[in-house]
Amino acid sequence: MGFFYMLLMGVIASVIASFKNRNVVIWFAIGFIINIFGILILLFLPTVRQPRQYGGPFTEPKHSDNQNHHRIWVVCPHCGTNVLVTSSGIWQCPNCQQDFRYDEEDNASHYYDDSSSLPYGVELIVKLFAKMAKADGVVSKREIHKVDEIIKTSLRPSETDLRLIRKTFNLAKKSPETYVTIIRQLYQELYQDINTLAYIVEALLQIARVDGSIHPKQEEILSFAIKQFGLGQGQNQYTAEKEQSLDDCYRILGCSQSDSLQTVKKRYRQLIKENHPDQYMSQQVPKEVIEKANQKIKEIKEAYEKIVASRS
Repeated sequence: MGFFYMLLMGVIASVIASFKNRNVVIWFAIGFIINIFGILILLFLPTVRQPRQYGGPFTEPKHSDNQNHHRIWVVCPHCGTNVLVTSSGIWQCPNCQQDFRYDEEDNASHYYDDSSSLPYGVELIVKLFAKMAKADGVVSKREIHKVDEIIKTSLRPSETDLRLIRKTFNLAKKSPETYVTIIRQLYQELYQDINTLAYIVEALLQIARVDGSIHPKQEEILSFAIKQFGLGQGQNQYTAEKEQSLDDCYRILGCSQSDSLQTVKKRYRQLIKENHPDQYMSQQVPKEVIEKANQKIKEIKEAYEKIVASRS
């Protein structure tokens, strides 16, 4: 009688385990050995969530026929648990409940976070900066530092956005997407904002020359951007003709109204040094670049003079 009772407890435990997505064999053994106590323990344990693939826009199946997918164990990048998946896409780990992306092509799992994303225009700008930095073959520390400085000065991103920007930059360095495609997409996105387009060209110029000389490929990117954005000869006088507000002046210098006049003056001198056209005279650069440098110097001086006048 005792044996049949133990067998019954084992069967009950295994049935409950199946509903809780737990190992049926192990819990049959536990129920068989410790009887009702095993069942009580099992009842208090939470149900294990099975790995699942999201549908809708998050799903990235490599094949359209799910029945053809094979099963494969991958490691959750968050907690290291082995998770059974069947195709590329977004999956949830049953252990830590975190989402991760599995790519069938490289047979690897990656971190996934859809809680935030960069605005489309910012994403394109960062990609273009990456293409400019990589155009000479190697992305130097100076180029990375310059991009970081430009981003922090112009966008003032949060820590979360900054991480996304750096991730986008690193991915864009290796992506097959061409600078031509990115520049055209940028123009479609920002064609009504001539100031931003001009600033992008100026930023590209700073990145190109930070290593001391401008590579022919970088010169090619600059020329195409100037032409595509409509900033060639006779078309770049918009800044001089546009009345600058005091907020515009601080933005041009990369300062804020809370900064001291000494800080503003220091930033002004730095920008004059970085953008002075004389440094391009010995280099083979498009004439549009020199014209843009002259216009930038004029813009910087006017902005500085207005700030000084407003504080006197």
